[in-house]
Amino acid sequence: MSKDSISDTFSSMNVVGLKKYLQERGVTVHGYLKPALVVIASAVEKMMLPKDPNFEYSPPFGLYDIFNHLIYHSTDYDKQGLASYKSYDDYRLFDDGYVESLSTTYLKECGLHVYVGKVNPTMRMKTDEGKEQYDLWFILEGKGPNRGSVIEAFCKCKGGRDGGWKHIAAAMYSLEFLLNTEGKDSVTSGVCLWKRRQRASIKPCEVKDVNISKCEYGDPSKKRKHEYVWLQNIDHDPREERFRKKSRMMIW
Repeated sequence: MSKDSISDTFSSMNVVGLKKYLQERGVTVHGYLKPALVVIASAVEKMMLPKDPNFEYSPPFGLYDIFNHLIYHSTDYDKQGLASYKSYDDYRLFDDGYVESLSTTYLKECGLHVYVGKVNPTMRMKTDEGKEQYDLWFILEGKGPNRGSVIEAFCKCKGGRDGGWKHIAAAMYSLEFLLNTEGKDSVTSGVCLWKRRQRASIKPCEVKDVNISKCEYGDPSKKRKHEYVWLQNIDHDPREERFRKKSRMMIW
């Protein structure tokens, strides 16, 4: 397609169509008028930017599928431990925003859904291979009675080659959250795109730059209605007078 034909194609589109075209490819469209959107869309078309991966056609996938996989591939999980799964490191990695990216593709001929992700390391700035994130992938069954079951998983960290390490589980929790978020629209009501969770900064700093403070609850300027006196500060002996005297004589 020539340069003029590309520009003419986008010029014939309305603003809503231009924004949708750019948003599907991860381009910010806020604050631009139509002439600018046409120029940006033409440049994006020349770059042949792919669409962001859409999870709309993902198979049914929930906590049951994650637990079923982890019980057979992780020594940390058992039937009793599943009740407190949110206290495990893998769920905290997801909840704290360590999952950096997650993309998907569907192999129609095989009926398989492949998910590729990246997870940030927790105890160091880079992996053993010198990379900023751990690379991982897992495959879900796309058809039949076992649709949504985990077939295979792999992570490039030392413990992820058996498919049961925490980085893989964190990526699975991220997918489960995307597909089954309560209180929000279903994935069929719009474009289902994965978004990275917010994460607090974990960059190292010198000790002198660490701010250690005590949390204060409420308004510190307000005084208490009643002054409290702690028991250890009360000089009072509740025993009868005769026993108080005997105790003093025994001490002396």
